[in-house]
Amino acid sequence: GQGVVTGMVTLVAEELEVHPERIGYAMAPVHSAFADPEMRLQITGGSASIRVYHEILRQVGATARETLVAAAMQQSGLDRASLEARDGRVRSTDGAVDLAYADLVAIARALPVASDVALKPANQWQWIGHYDQRVDAQAKTDGSARFGMDASPDGCLTAVLLRCPWFDGAIESFNAEQALEHPGVVAVFATEHGVAVVA
Repeated sequence: GQGVVTGMVTLVAEELEVHPERIGYAMAPVHSAFADPEMRLQITGGSASIRVYHEILRQVGATARETLVAAAMQQSGLDRASLEARDGRVRSTDGAVDLAYADLVAIARALPVASDVALKPANQWQWIGHYDQRVDAQAKTDGSARFGMDASPDGCLTAVLLRCPWFDGAIESFNAEQALEHPGVVAVFATEHGVAVVA
């Protein structure tokens, strides 16, 4: 709800020197490598995403940018001072060389990953603090966005919970016989504050 996907994409785009709309994104799978570096957990909450990942994601973008520039250096024979990355391209300052990132990927893959890269100073930011279009708005509007609850692995069952209508209320009794007669219903059981039907 706070636009964290757009925020994170914008951080990478700023340093990579591309428009945020050109950055693809995917939710990370469950793995310790994707844990929050402060809490060591893979969770959402605490409004910490931008604070925690601000510099990390900018470093990712800057590292990719400089690795692509190194590929352009190798292809063109020019030094770093003669090249600049901008709008998804590496160009020479004299205009003689103009290479799209896509044309540099094969070379960049074979190079060592750039290290000790410099981040852009705030007065050079083009997107951070200026870009306000939600990159995930279309998918969330048209229903194509995928969430955990959309997953349906083979053999997966669905549980539907009927909660007690009163705060902190509990179930006195229930009869599961009729529910269990319906095709596909495999279990009906009480929870602390309601009844779950599994089908």
